[in-house]
Amino acid sequence: MKNPKTTLILITFLLPFSALAHGEEILIPIFIQFGLILTFLILIISLKIRVIEKLILSIMYFVTFGLMLYIFWNLPYRQNHTAIDLSISLGPALLTLIVYIFLKRLPHQTK
Repeated sequence: MKNPKTTLILITFLLPFSALAHGEEILIPIFIQFGLILTFLILIISLKIRVIEKLILSIMYFVTFGLMLYIFWNLPYRQNHTAIDLSISLGPALLTLIVYIFLKRLPHQTK
């Protein structure tokens, strides 16, 4: 470039891009959570169970999900990423599956 002003403006504009680090791994749990919530909602809608059971399962899933986020909120992600990702993804899913199996074993009352 022959114009030093243009070069200086271009370098000044591109300088913040050199400070980007490898922080995209923090987006992995966000995408995992979004995908799991979407999958859960699709599954809960497609299940042929009573509305009250769907409500119980939904409450159980989201309460467990919130509890897992609360427990792991202050842990440094870089050192504990495997434990955090597995706990946030498998914890609510497994507990909801256990509650679903428990609800299926209960005798249904019909009026």
